[in-house]
Amino acid sequence: MNVLREKLFIWGGPGAAIIGVLLATIIRSGLFYQLNPDELAHAHVSYLLLHGYTPYTEFLMTYTPVFNWIIAPALIIRGYTLEAMETIRWVMVVAFLLRFLLAGIFVVRVFGKRIAALFVLLFLLDPFTVFTAMQVRPDNLMMLLYTAGLVALEHGLRSKRQRYIFLSGFLFASSGVVLLKIIPSLVVLWCFVLWYAKKARLRFIFRSFTQGFLLPLLLFLTYTVATGSTTVMMQQVFMDAYAINKSIAFPEPLSNFYNVHNPFIYGVPGRPLWAFELSLPILAAVGLCVMMLERFMHRRTAGSSAIRFMQYVCAVSLIVQSGALLLVHSPFIQYFLPISWLFALFASVGIIQVLRRISPWKPLYVISIIGLSVIAWVLVLRSIKSNIGRSQSDNSISIWVPGIVKTWSRVPADKAVYPNTVFRPLAYPLAFEYYFHNLPRSIIRRLPPLVATLEQNKVPYIQRTYEWNALPPEFHMYVAAKYKPISKDLYIRR
Repeated sequence: MNVLREKLFIWGGPGAAIIGVLLATIIRSGLFYQLNPDELAHAHVSYLLLHGYTPYTEFLMTYTPVFNWIIAPALIIRGYTLEAMETIRWVMVVAFLLRFLLAGIFVVRVFGKRIAALFVLLFLLDPFTVFTAMQVRPDNLMMLLYTAGLVALEHGLRSKRQRYIFLSGFLFASSGVVLLKIIPSLVVLWCFVLWYAKKARLRFIFRSFTQGFLLPLLLFLTYTVATGSTTVMMQQVFMDAYAINKSIAFPEPLSNFYNVHNPFIYGVPGRPLWAFELSLPILAAVGLCVMMLERFMHRRTAGSSAIRFMQYVCAVSLIVQSGALLLVHSPFIQYFLPISWLFALFASVGIIQVLRRISPWKPLYVISIIGLSVIAWVLVLRSIKSNIGRSQSDNSISIWVPGIVKTWSRVPADKAVYPNTVFRPLAYPLAFEYYFHNLPRSIIRRLPPLVATLEQNKVPYIQRTYEWNALPPEFHMYVAAKYKPISKDLYIRR
């Protein structure tokens, strides 16, 4: 029966090879899928930092610059070009592979090898993960640090070594400093570490964790104090980020991400991957219920206290993080990153536990193994096709990149253009992808007057973008008086 399970269900000789092919196509998808404007916006912030601009005080920024400093060396090495973006994509692929490895190690140590084997498969099949986990976004650095923190915390609790517990606190806080989206999971961790330390009467655990947790916060606050941006940073990161999301007039409902015919997310239209994505939360709910029921029924035989603790952390984090997602006014697909891997994890728990329950009934068990194996192979083959299709949607068909490259060819590298574009100096304190029409009035009121700022900076170029008609009449009068057209969408100062 073990041979049947191994050969048909997950691995086996051909199975291991096909997993390797699947991973290779995932990497290809991550490298070559067309650039999202958000990715270019993050690279543009790195450009601004390298050119001496101070975030928060000199331009609006609703997150911290940690991620932007990390990807900045790629711009130094490759220049301010699309080739630099390719290098940054490689960095993100490596970050994804590290997170995948760390997640696998964590699941093996906390949930066992059988669940980990299935988790690997479900994690790699998840279209939401494959679509977003290698994009140039701080979300992926956040998830790498958080996953590394889980591994460090589990090892620290198991070995009772303070340095690993300190390291875990440092990594968890660093993930929160990178991006606030992980805060619900960090609150869960903080509460559970406090509870565990009190229950085990090991105060050093909470002390070491807290010391490590506070260090990144103090380091970042030191940076903002040194740049004189602490107060405005608090305003923009905590208040303005919420206000911008809340002001979106037509928020995208979560159900839109589960549209069966969505080639952007699923690579190719069709039902297999859509049905799989839709089933993950359901299977995860089953896994959660089964695990918690088993823990309450067999408290004394449920493994070591450290393992139980980490299992509870994962379970409650999934519930709390999912609840937080439901409260977001306009969620985007990268908001799923903190919970997608937990869906795959607890779906694996549910499937393995159900198989274990039915194993005494041999015919039913064999039929289930064969059925799951067939489904797995269909999903793997479909996912490979999807990943290849996604990788062929490169920048040549992008609606953004050609326009930016065209602007680069007409605006010298050291000249500003309004609205601001990628890899050009600031004409106005709104970086690329921040526009008046998508900002709430509470932010617009704090910004300097547009026309006065353009005149003060003697901005040499004005480009006509899709927000052109939304700009105030005085702007159009100013452009008509001070600029002359050199093409239908670009003006130069007289």
